[in-house]
Amino acid sequence: MRYQNTYIQMFQFIKKYKIIIISTIVVLVAVLVGLKVTAKGDFTTTAPVVDDLVRMVKVSGKIVPENEVALGFETAGTVAKVYKQVGDRVSRGDILVQLDNSKIVADLSKARADLSSARAELAKIDGDGVYLTKTDNAKGTVVQAIRTAYTNTDDAIRNKVDQFFKDPNTQNPEVLFAFEGFDLRDSINEQRIFMGEILNSFKQSADSLTTSSYSDALLNQAKKYLESVSIFLIDVARAVNGFETNSGLTQTTIDKYKADVATARQNVDTALSNLITQGDKLRESLSDVPVQVAKVEAAQANVLSYESNLAKSTLKSPISGIVSKQDAKVGQIVSLGTAISSIISQTYKIETYVPEVSIAGVAIKNPAVVTLDAYGTDEIFNAVVSAIDPAETVRDGVSTYKVTLVFTSPDTRIRSGMTAAIDIETQRKENVLLVPRRAVVHEDSIDSVYVLVGSKSSEKVQVVLGESDSFGNVEVVSGITTADALLINPPKK
Repeated sequence: MRYQNTYIQMFQFIKKYKIIIISTIVVLVAVLVGLKVTAKGDFTTTAPVVDDLVRMVKVSGKIVPENEVALGFETAGTVAKVYKQVGDRVSRGDILVQLDNSKIVADLSKARADLSSARAELAKIDGDGVYLTKTDNAKGTVVQAIRTAYTNTDDAIRNKVDQFFKDPNTQNPEVLFAFEGFDLRDSINEQRIFMGEILNSFKQSADSLTTSSYSDALLNQAKKYLESVSIFLIDVARAVNGFETNSGLTQTTIDKYKADVATARQNVDTALSNLITQGDKLRESLSDVPVQVAKVEAAQANVLSYESNLAKSTLKSPISGIVSKQDAKVGQIVSLGTAISSIISQTYKIETYVPEVSIAGVAIKNPAVVTLDAYGTDEIFNAVVSAIDPAETVRDGVSTYKVTLVFTSPDTRIRSGMTAAIDIETQRKENVLLVPRRAVVHEDSIDSVYVLVGSKSSEKVQVVLGESDSFGNVEVVSGITTADALLINPPKK
């Protein structure tokens, strides 16, 4: 009876703590298998292995589309037709939704008719387009005059005047000669800086100038450039004319300098005069039939406006992908700027946030192993770090950094919104000797392990350790080999 009660009590104890007992057994088995431990006599041992030392950062993240755009109309209107629904695949430029554009089409037809009428009237006045040709030719002459003016100005400064300067193209040009008075010398130095700015601006304007882009404002700006250069050359001429032979210069050199400056002044003044003349001729040509030309230009602008409005009545996909949202219904009135459709790309990325304490090892192109909750831990997906935000993001009071990863190969099973478990590899050291950290004893600043000798005794051996991995192992640089059997959890004295 006493033994029967004992068995009953044991059965009740096992039943009560069944989960704990089973879990403990599973953990012990896993530890023994995972660490390659072996029981020898009274000792539990493990063998050092040569393997890669790997450090990982473990985080979780979300799958998001690589590209996602929300789309709406730039104008209000009534939906006439819906071409794509949620889940449909689209290519860039495909029509998603069309607004009723019948009135715009009618207005555009009238605008084109008005343009044709205005052009016909201009042809009657102008004599089959002679006026337009004449105007274009006059504009072309002014454009060429502006370009020539820049060439003359550049030659005057860089070839004729810069011979008197040290470092003329810097912010600190310096006259090489003792010009008459310090005030004049300082003034010329300061003006040379300004001349560099004028030449740069003048060159950009001249290089990009065409007959179609010409305007009176550009002509007036070119005149101002030339006037400023002319004033500068007057001061330079006054300084050069003060040169004397007793200053260390020969009369021949002095005469050459004076001739160079005189040539520079003449070329710039000629260019300015030519600009004024050609500008006057252009204005005369434009005054022949300006009213009808203005009508043609207004009609052209009207056509362009209606064509733009017609384009705005059609909602097109800017990217290739899948329709993720379609709220448009035929007959529905949509408002300006309201998002009614969304497109997501068919490629995905992972967004995660790495805590501050772990971000130091994460770098662009780090490989990563990813598992998705939807498919369990047996399905492995490979990814690589593609971006790391430079600024922190505070989440739950902790400083983190947003890290983006991309999959190394497409997979149709991946979907937006899935939860991902990510192991980012931050370091890999190949073919090193590894032992479990708990096989190492650290005493008096010395690292040691206990090596099994025979079957019932052990010997303490000093080792030199290297780096640790993310799995409880440590690198052994010297002291033992793979042939040694190490005690797990050796006694501490």
